[in-house]
Amino acid sequence: MTPKKYSFSGLKLNKIWLIITFLLFFTASCQSQEVKYDQIKDYLHSISDTLDIKNYNSIFYVSEIGCHSCVKAFSDAVQQYVFDNERALIILNAKGRVFSTDSYLHKGVSNVVCDYTGNFYRLHIASTSCIITLKENAVDSVIVLDAYKISDQLNMIPEIVNMK
Repeated sequence: MTPKKYSFSGLKLNKIWLIITFLLFFTASCQSQEVKYDQIKDYLHSISDTLDIKNYNSIFYVSEIGCHSCVKAFSDAVQQYVFDNERALIILNAKGRVFSTDSYLHKGVSNVVCDYTGNFYRLHIASTSCIITLKENAVDSVIVLDAYKISDQLNMIPEIVNMK
């Protein structure tokens, strides 16, 4: 059996391509977070001219799509931790079929807006309830409600709301 010869110039070329690919991926992911931020900014403005994304650290999108017990648990956690928090916005896209929306609508909660259109879903950020964290004029993270991770996600809400 003859030993294989390796070309060091080929390895150097592969390293260069790897670095270029990494830089392109990193740049694209940063741009996509900025694009998401701009999309959310425009979406909020379409709901109301008074909604300025810069006023919020987080956005809680509450819908009835998905696992019913998860959606209800998420709604309960939002009511407990997020109501009247001036740095968190709640967007309600639920009509009360899975959980009661009375507390969102009748308590005069200052940080709730209703949107019964499908415009949020057209942004392709999440297909169900989610939490969007914002940082330095960009989307920091999107936490999409997941039945397998619901307990951990609900436990994160107090920490997210208390972010400065």
